[in-house]
Amino acid sequence: MPFFAPPPNTPSFRGGNERGGIPPGQMETTGFSPAGFIALAVFSLDRFTKIAALKILDLGQSVRAIPGVLRITLVLNDGAAFGLFKGRAAFFVFISLAVIIAIVAYIIKSRPLNRPISIGLGLILGGALGNLADRIVLGKVVDFIDFGIWPVFNIADSCITIGAAVLVFSMLAKSSKRKA
Repeated sequence: MPFFAPPPNTPSFRGGNERGGIPPGQMETTGFSPAGFIALAVFSLDRFTKIAALKILDLGQSVRAIPGVLRITLVLNDGAAFGLFKGRAAFFVFISLAVIIAIVAYIIKSRPLNRPISIGLGLILGGALGNLADRIVLGKVVDFIDFGIWPVFNIADSCITIGAAVLVFSMLAKSSKRKA
């Protein structure tokens, strides 16, 4: 057996079957949570894209990416997602920290998590960390994705929204299974 492969009876080889183990759809409880990996990936992608936008564009500058569909427009947002509640940076730093702490505590306390919950929480956590980093460093959030029919936003905003949708759909699916 290679040195990097754990023995067959370790948790990573357990399955949700008659011998016990993790039920199907559950994540392993040992090591780093998949939500953590997702959060790290989202945070990294968000930081990379925001730094690129800041280096390439001047504030307010807009560049066509896909004609008639997508523009890259550099905006600094001192409000919430999509430009709501402007001028409340300290409040949003506090809210972001509270959400981050709550998500991390939930991930630690509720392990093992099923895949949709882990994915949803990882997306929200990574997005919250990305926007919090902007608020702490710049006092504002860097937005650059511009469809013209919607307020300018960023990767973190997208991941928070998608993560929330994943959680809602997961809870609805679980609720409908209980009723059936």
